[in-house]
Amino acid sequence: MQYDLDGGQVWNRTLGNTNNVTISGISVGTDGIYVFGVNNTGLGSQKIWVFAEKHDVNGNKIWKTKFANITGPSGSASDSGLYVAGFASDNGLFPSDNGQPIRLLMSRYDANGGIVWTKNLANETSWDPEGSVLVYADPNGFYLAGSGLASISRYDTGGNSVWNRRLDNPGFGCGCQAYALSGDKTGIYLGGRDSLSPNNSFLRRYDLNGNILWTGKPDSAIARISANGPSVYSMENGLARYDSSNGNRLWIFPAYGSAIAAGESGVYLAESNGLLVSYSDSASLVLFGVNPPYSFVVVSTSVGVPVLMILLKKRSLNKRAQRIPAVRNDPKQTRN
Repeated sequence: MQYDLDGGQVWNRTLGNTNNVTISGISVGTDGIYVFGVNNTGLGSQKIWVFAEKHDVNGNKIWKTKFANITGPSGSASDSGLYVAGFASDNGLFPSDNGQPIRLLMSRYDANGGIVWTKNLANETSWDPEGSVLVYADPNGFYLAGSGLASISRYDTGGNSVWNRRLDNPGFGCGCQAYALSGDKTGIYLGGRDSLSPNNSFLRRYDLNGNILWTGKPDSAIARISANGPSVYSMENGLARYDSSNGNRLWIFPAYGSAIAAGESGVYLAESNGLLVSYSDSASLVLFGVNPPYSFVVVSTSVGVPVLMILLKKRSLNKRAQRIPAVRNDPKQTRN
């Protein structure tokens, strides 16, 4: 157990016993915390495999499962299950098309880690295996986007396509790529980059039917986002919070991570190689469960050993709010 000078409590859980494990993502469900990673034990077939672990809110591991022969994994949990996407890899190293379209494999798991179904979604759209695939799940299914894909798609719980929307439209022409995807029961949020714009970062909100509600222009690149009710949290030049109703940024402070997830009890950060968080505003740290408005779960590495840590923090940051106007779009406009 560790405490900092302000009385903040930190606990950790080891996720492995070698430095071959890399944490790649984290997702928060209503029943626990899901951590995704890659175990690289050496070159060759079956030497690299992807895994997911489920933990309760106290960091206790409930189960662990492995996913064979996929790369670039991404996952998201909801009441309808755990959804994991990745590119098919015949040798455990890189996606291999063998002259055929890249295979994007999507799998659904139940709350106990049991497989429900696996589908190849490569035939429904085009994917860039050098990029990444983004997944967000809700009770009605899941959404997909990617860094090599200029569109966002919705699927039902059976993996069937519901709708697809291109990122460019008559009111927003762009050379767009998606780098962050999240949502909640009120909407879907997409962060990315527009290669045709001087200020090339954007944050966009869709309704659940794929209609654009607003498009914001952050002043730095968005790497990760996660939404929860009235707020959208973004990992950019620090950890930022946005008003989900209009896209205005409420605050930003210097905390960094490779993944982010907003749950009912707080905001969770993941970092495979350690996370250093510094704060400039006054704050009081509190123990877990004592009504903290924000709490941070950190996935990090200490002396080559992957660990899961929770840092609990109570903050008041609105007094230094930095607001950025959003560009509104007519949700009834026609899309390609």
